Amino acid sequence: MKPQHFLIAIPMAVTVEGFSSSSNTAFLPSNGLRTASATFSTHATVHMDAESSLDTRAVKSIERKLAEANLSLNRHATLTTPAPTLSVEEMEVTNGMPWSDTIGESDHPDPLLYMPFWEWQLEHMKSSLTNLQTDESSLADFGYMDNNSKKARIVNQCYTSDEYRKIRMTYYDAGDNTQVFNSVWYPDPKYNLPVLGIDLLRIWV
Repeated sequence: MKPQHFLIAIPMAVTVEGFSSSSNTAFLPSNGLRTASATFSTHATVHMDAESSLDTRAVKSIERKLAEANLSLNRHATLTTPAPTLSVEEMEVTNGMPWSDTIGESDHPDPLLYMPFWEWQLEHMKSSLTNLQTDESSLADFGYMDNNSKKARIVNQCYTSDEYRKIRMTYYDAGDNTQVFNSVWYPDPKYNLPVLGIDLLRIWV
């Protein structure tokens, strides 16, 4: 008995004619959000080796499994992320940003040591990145917190663009005790780039 050989056309195959239509599998967003809009065909054809044939039930079973897999892919591909409700300009000024004075105690004329870095980065993002939009996920639980007894506060903002799937910015203000500016840039997976992390902090003792 000769071994049976068969070739199954799946969405990732590019040299086998097995689908009635194809789609872009790069899942590139059109609006800077993680939105997948690809559509996969639910039709597949099993090509059998000329030397032998598969049992009809086996062929039908394989095609049925392929159809189920494509249906699952379609469900995943059509999931969308809600559009942001805040513009970049509106996000910039949430929670009173950029702050002009500290919540803590200070003997310095400019106690917010790293606030100019925060402002410069925002301007750089607006002028250099494509399709910059707000990511409001940071506002739900971690947008702003303060502790009046300890004279400290922290603010977070998140953005997204075609080049970066997420850019998080964090500022911690505790007067002369502590000043921190932190930012993490997560590149879009289509770019072979490392994560960029920025950490500027000063602690007075």
